Amino acid sequence: MPLAQWSESDSHKAKQVWIEYQRQHDLSARIGQTAGIDPQSGRVWFGESIPDIVSQRDAEGLDSPLFFERVGSATYFQKRRCEIKNLRITSTPDPSQTRSHPAHA
Repeated sequence: MPLAQWSESDSHKAKQVWIEYQRQHDLSARIGQTAGIDPQSGRVWFGESIPDIVSQRDAEGLDSPLFFERVGSATYFQKRRCEIKNLRITSTPDPSQTRSHPAHA
């Protein structure tokens, strides 16, 4: 499914999958990890970051879009934003959250 075809219903379904997954599994050992949820298959992947999950899926030959959550957190993106480029996800600092440091003489 091309990224442009992602819909609110996909987000809703992924959130429902995530809620049900959390009810059925003890995630205490995964606090802080990233979860990638496929709303079509209902499958959940875990990794240290979004690129980690994308790499796992690349190894399996999968490229369907995912919904991402941070285990144990109400929101995934807090101080960083992600940009999608050619189906690859890179994390870049949010300019509003960066500080400039004076040069040391």
